[in-house]
Amino acid sequence: MTGLHPTDERAVTILRLLRHPSISASEQLDSLLPLVQLPGIQKVLRSNLKTTFEDARSDNIDLSRPPADFHDWLVKPLGRIGDEQGAAKPNTYNARATSLSRLYERFRELGVVPVNPLDGLPRHARESATDPLLPRRTSAGARADCRRTRTRCPAADRRPGLYHD
Repeated sequence: MTGLHPTDERAVTILRLLRHPSISASEQLDSLLPLVQLPGIQKVLRSNLKTTFEDARSDNIDLSRPPADFHDWLVKPLGRIGDEQGAAKPNTYNARATSLSRLYERFRELGVVPVNPLDGLPRHARESATDPLLPRRTSAGARADCRRTRTRCPAADRRPGLYHD
């Protein structure tokens, strides 16, 4: 299906949800995800899509008709953690981009959009477990290091069963 057919109730409902001015991003996602039936863990999909839907609402972006500079605009929501821009790690950015691309691919299949606007969106290089840790480590990160290296934690941070280098 390549165009919107007025008899396709699901496509019409999806368009109404995407263009509805008074519902929140959370409400949009709560209504959209059951309609599009994307495979995967719905909670994860919702989380991955939420920043894009929130930013689209605040920037007056119609997700049913993405603007020509959509790829440039997506850098903001895909890379945001809370209010901090560019804070998302590469794997988070990529997971969000993949979830959004899957959503648009489903929209395309249903006739909501003619093409997937995320085709050709550059992705970040994947992080791996062998990448060095960031200089600022959390206590949880330090505890994970302790378990991995099997050394005892220093007295100031000693807890039963915890190790530290």
